[in-house]
Amino acid sequence: MSGTQSLRVLVLIGWTLAPATAALAQGTAADYERANGLRSKYASLVVDIAGAATWIDNTHHFWYGRLNKGVYEFVLYDADTQQKRPAFDHEKVATALSKPPAIRTPHAISRSPPSRSPMTSAPST
Repeated sequence: MSGTQSLRVLVLIGWTLAPATAALAQGTAADYERANGLRSKYASLVVDIAGAATWIDNTHHFWYGRLNKGVYEFVLYDADTQQKRPAFDHEKVATALSKPPAIRTPHAISRSPPSRSPMTSAPST
């Protein structure tokens, strides 16, 4: 067998086995579940992993999120003073979000329909 024939045979074997090896490399559902569980398993151990920065309009300020011991927090950074601080009071927002919303609409408050709708009233002269 000549060198080019040997090469052709090797290429043919490679093309034949490539799909089989790709199929073997595919993970099982259990593999994917285990991989997805790694984030929750190790998130509480991670300290100060910053996300992408987002500049605030035409200022020298930007904000970013960071993962710190399993808690995602938002940070505001001033590029002029090189100071960073929480973007907002995280505990206050968490407390407010944990309460059920107070939905107040004019119909819910008065329990009667409005006498005239602005959409159906006659135009003023």
